[in-house]
Amino acid sequence: MDDPDDVSVLRYTVDTRPASYHAYDEEDEGPFDYEGPFVGNATATRFTVGPGVTEIGEGTFAYCSGLTSLQGMGKGVTKIGELAFYHSGLVTLQGMGKNVTEIGKSAFYSCSALTSLRGIPESVTVISLQAFCCCSGLTSLEGLPGNLTAIVSNAVDGDIERGVFGECHSLTSLQGLSKNITELGRYCFSHCTGITSLQGGECVTVLGNLAFRSCGALTTLQGLSRNVTAVGDPSDTASYASTFYGCTSLVSIGPGFSPSCFVHPNTFDRCPALLAAAKAKGFASAIAWGRHRWLAHPTSRRFTVLTAVRQVRRSPPSANLPSPLLSLLAGAPDDMVRVIVGFMGEGAEESAQEKEARWELTAFKQSREIGLQREQVERLEEGLAQQREQIEELKEQMEQQREQMEERMEQQREQAEQQRGQIEELLRREVEECGEDEGDRRVRQKRED
Repeated sequence: MDDPDDVSVLRYTVDTRPASYHAYDEEDEGPFDYEGPFVGNATATRFTVGPGVTEIGEGTFAYCSGLTSLQGMGKGVTKIGELAFYHSGLVTLQGMGKNVTEIGKSAFYSCSALTSLRGIPESVTVISLQAFCCCSGLTSLEGLPGNLTAIVSNAVDGDIERGVFGECHSLTSLQGLSKNITELGRYCFSHCTGITSLQGGECVTVLGNLAFRSCGALTTLQGLSRNVTAVGDPSDTASYASTFYGCTSLVSIGPGFSPSCFVHPNTFDRCPALLAAAKAKGFASAIAWGRHRWLAHPTSRRFTVLTAVRQVRRSPPSANLPSPLLSLLAGAPDDMVRVIVGFMGEGAEESAQEKEARWELTAFKQSREIGLQREQVERLEEGLAQQREQIEELKEQMEQQREQMEERMEQQREQAEQQRGQIEELLRREVEECGEDEGDRRVRQKRED
């Protein structure tokens, strides 16, 4: 039976009061005061959780460097709270309660001795932001619960840019990733400088913004699922939408993505090796056209050059290609398409794919020219129809003016006739009043006047 006074055992109950611990955290660049019931305890090697405790509270075992396992957690705990085992000495997750459903923010942050995820129960459905961030000894993802379908953080704008597994430098691939996990969310593996390939991601279909940011050792996307439907958020137009931003060693995009895949314009931002490989092949205008954004296109469309080429490669050339495809390729130089197709393949297939791309591009251009000519004809027809309408309107206006002029002339004739009758009447009266000779004289005078 355990000695109740054994200082190596930490007893956590609902009545345990928090303590404070002053530490200098190099990763967070400064001294900080941490709170938690046992924060900073370097002596204890074990802990027990009493009845009634359902959550390992914030910072409970932070900086407890002597704790190496989770034995003693018991069955009552359903949540491991924020910073619960921050900077602790855990080497295994064995002993985690079988009823735990949520692992909170930064719960195991910087547990550098942790090498495996084995021990996480199948009941866990939520793994929060930075939960295993900076676990520099983690070499495999084996142990993630099978019920977990996505690794996405509940991050909000303003959170530190570190994902669930950010800065886990010993990870070299995605080996061990559960086959049920289809989405890798925002910042998921950011700054994992040891990852060289995406082997193990064969079931992933969605990659979030900056999921592999600054993975400097990543050289190829080989191993990534061919069923990926989205790389980056279509609604995100900001620069941080770059899923592979700053992957400085990336030289090949591997086998490519599915035909329906959305690839954000900034996906390969700051990937100098990829651009250098394009330049070495003589594809200079691809760099100028893309301006370090290989798949640049209007973000409102779910088509990219890569998607367009892969779609048409599965169909015979046609003059009736989808209009979004034609509008997308408008303005893309020949070598841009060859770059994309070339990097979709590996080794010996590359030249054959480039040759096929040139053939396809000819079909693209012919289809585009036909479409442009059709548009010109339609615009001319619209112009002629507008001119006809204008002529008809002019005819109507002229007819109205003619009728108005005839009415005015008729009115003037009537007025003149009335005036003539009045004058004749006046002359007749003059003659009657003054006599014939004097009347004639006055009539002649008035006519002269």
